[in-house]
Amino acid sequence: MTYEEQVQEFAEMMRGFFIHFDLVFSDYENAERLLKDTLRSLKNKVNRNETALPVIIAMGGSYDSEIDRAKMREIEALIHLIESRNELKIAEITKAQKKKANEEMLSLFGL
Repeated sequence: MTYEEQVQEFAEMMRGFFIHFDLVFSDYENAERLLKDTLRSLKNKVNRNETALPVIIAMGGSYDSEIDRAKMREIEALIHLIESRNELKIAEITKAQKKKANEEMLSLFGL
């Protein structure tokens, strides 16, 4: 497979990903709020368990925050992606509105 074919295949895969992503997170503001709430709860869990770690260990238990921290990084990445997709959506709408206004202006002058 040539490099150009690989690029084309990757582009198609990413296009499909973003279409699916936008469908899943169609309500950007609500999705972002829910993810931020989830992130806050997960951070609270990690802080609580790390604070109680001596007691947990003394009672024969264990707690490793590595998985929870990885989940937090994933949630933060999703929040950032949602914010970026929303910015892109707004920029595309603004561009379309400007183009329409320019076309209307030109049509007023018969151009």
